[in-house]
Amino acid sequence: MQLTAAACAMGSALLVAGPASAHAAPAGGGAHPAAYYQTEMGFGDGSALVTRVDTGQVTTTPARNGSTRSEAARAAADGSVTTTDGRVVEPHTDTPRGYTLQGNNKIDDYHYRSDMGVAKLDRCVNGRCNVEALVRIQMKETLFGGSSRRWAVGLFTQYWAGDPYSFSYDYYCGVNVPNDTDWTCETKDATADGHHSEAPVYASRGTYAYDLNRGFGVNESTRVKFPMVGYHISWPGYSPVVTVKYRGWDVRNYSGTWKLAPATGTGG
Repeated sequence: MQLTAAACAMGSALLVAGPASAHAAPAGGGAHPAAYYQTEMGFGDGSALVTRVDTGQVTTTPARNGSTRSEAARAAADGSVTTTDGRVVEPHTDTPRGYTLQGNNKIDDYHYRSDMGVAKLDRCVNGRCNVEALVRIQMKETLFGGSSRRWAVGLFTQYWAGDPYSFSYDYYCGVNVPNDTDWTCETKDATADGHHSEAPVYASRGTYAYDLNRGFGVNESTRVKFPMVGYHISWPGYSPVVTVKYRGWDVRNYSGTWKLAPATGTGG
């Protein structure tokens, strides 16, 4: 993930001035308060989705090549990146909505990794914004091969600048059903691991890298399956929670061996 020129400039200002003290984001304060907070989610194409916390206004920046249909614009449309003051409970039977493929980085038949993203919190005064905190995030997917019906979902978060961050996640396993609503793996297969939620990072200035080993079931072997992980990034002392919903690459059964499919659904 590469920062835009504007983001780099803000990062340089942060290093000179040092991170500001944590304050809760203001609520209300008029149509144009002097100070407010915003979050930014940067994507692999150089675009960013910006959410103003006090008003909920969402804007996007174009891709590095100037395209207005940037990854940020897509995320704003499908809801795969949101900023809230809390977590939303999602369904456990039908696959939850908004989980999308973030990058086409299939390495081989057994390895996929998302684009590297960056979640950022800014404090803005009279239209001038400075970075309060910055975190890099990524999801990886690994199959074990042979007769294994499990995958390792790599969870990666890395402190980059500013105030410490916290990280929690929600994991789901999905079944891709043609011409119908997708369901979660455990809905019709009791051998599949279901929803899993954890909050492994609190007020950290470090890196978290962990492989979540989960089974996607021994049955429904003619179906296509895929992992989903919702990343929740927050900063103690601030109210915003940035949620990024990652969809993994489709996996198929080839004569008893599960592999990444040649092409995958993108979710939404």
